Amino acid sequence: LVCALGNPGKKYEQTRHNAGWLVLDAAGLPLHYEKKFKGIYASHFS
Repeated sequence: LVCALGNPGKKYEQTRHNAGWLVLDAAGLPLHYEKKFKGIYASHFS
């Protein structure tokens, strides 16, 4: 189980607020996810 937290929006791209997503991206893990609740929350199961 991997959990990556981050904030939506251009304002937070490449900032510490999206460190979880940056780590997954650097690890080469695919970032395919299902948007939920007006796109604020997402989940992915593989």
